[in-house]
Amino acid sequence: MSKRSTHKGKSDDKNSQAKGPALVEIVGLGAGGLLFYTGAELLLLSNPHPLHWLAAVFGGVLGFIGGHVWYLNRGDIV
Repeated sequence: MSKRSTHKGKSDDKNSQAKGPALVEIVGLGAGGLLFYTGAELLLLSNPHPLHWLAAVFGGVLGFIGGHVWYLNRGDIV
């Protein structure tokens, strides 16, 4: 008789875990950065260029955190 595996279940936990940020976190990062950059562009009409990029980084970080909170509560968007 041949030996068969009696393990009936998902693959190992090491292989089934995600190896990076969830898609909802990446979408939040891009959306937050774009919205904050555009908002800074519209509000700061004198065109202080470094402030636009700082606003984009700040918005991206907030978007990523918001995406992570979404991921913890509702799961990924895929």
